[in-house]
Amino acid sequence: MFNGMYAAQQSQDFLFGNAEVETSGNPLAHAILRGGQDENGKNHPNYYTDNLLESIEIYEKMGLKIRLLLLTLIMITLGRSIWNK
Repeated sequence: MFNGMYAAQQSQDFLFGNAEVETSGNPLAHAILRGGQDENGKNHPNYYTDNLLESIEIYEKMGLKIRLLLLTLIMITLGRSIWNK
């Protein structure tokens, strides 16, 4: 995720059709913490304090331009939305 943000924030030169294109990068590239699944299919959130502090440390270490983290707070738990509880 952070490597992708770093790449997005850098200027890029590439061919698009028959044209050479140059971009200045996207300084607004950011991280969205929404959790994930482990190898056993169990869901794990990644927006606890330790996860946020680790993300901030990585931002600083990689010299990313915008230190923006978005958290998605709508989760699916056991196949049911938290709104149905």
